[in-house]
Amino acid sequence: MNNFFEIAGYLANPARQVLIEVEVPAGQISSFEGQYKVDTKGHSLPTPGQGPYYLQENKWGVERRLYYVDNGNAPVDLVAEVYNNTRPGYITIFNRRCDQGRELINPLFQHGFVLGSPQDEARRRATIPASEIADFNRGYSR
Repeated sequence: MNNFFEIAGYLANPARQVLIEVEVPAGQISSFEGQYKVDTKGHSLPTPGQGPYYLQENKWGVERRLYYVDNGNAPVDLVAEVYNNTRPGYITIFNRRCDQGRELINPLFQHGFVLGSPQDEARRRATIPASEIADFNRGYSR
């Protein structure tokens, strides 16, 4: 995804109230959990079967979703990948939703984001390469 670190910075701002959740079919639990552990450098998973880690029998594959509060100043490359959130129970909190699991959410896991909410700002910042910190900070301050 273009401008990934600017997008990560934008989503890292606590005002975005990011929530990441996942639905995993039974046959893919082990592979998902293994990859999550690698991507998050060993961060523990929430209890399976409860939010934000749902087990679903009727899924073909893992579905990752990111919800956040948009302030109308998101990076253009993020705006192109999200849509208005209409999920009951979530709409009163989060106005935007993204389903770009492999393209956005997995890389976010590799840079300090985890399932659930709230996110840990220090954990995220610690993963940003020095060469990308200016882009991250630009997104954070949007």
